[in-house]
Amino acid sequence: MRTITKIMLVSLIPFFAYSQVRRGIPFTSTRPDATKNTVDYYCASLLDSLQEPSFWKYSKDSSYQAYRFLWIPSFDEPICLRLEINPNYSGRLIIKKGLKDPENGIIRGVSFDSIVVLNSRQVNEII
Repeated sequence: MRTITKIMLVSLIPFFAYSQVRRGIPFTSTRPDATKNTVDYYCASLLDSLQEPSFWKYSKDSSYQAYRFLWIPSFDEPICLRLEINPNYSGRLIIKKGLKDPENGIIRGVSFDSIVVLNSRQVNEII
């Protein structure tokens, strides 16, 4: 399981987050170019519901290093993992699970929120 987690964090998160920041697109559902039928809009609305910060506002700060993995299972709540790395290579792992509205199945907030503080050795094992 640990190997699978490392592979997901290393291969998926940087690509998705980097591609969004490089294009200059903030993670918000109020983007003027996003329509409700796009994957960008769907992911952005989930990130908004999970109260995730926009990587766009951190893109100008070269000392900020973070990786995000958004897991969207078909019939369950989404889970978001965000690894933030400090300049001394310690960090924290923020884990959030969406809260699904029982009436219509729309994600309305966060049902689980946890922060795990990591030392530099643990961060190095993940990345």
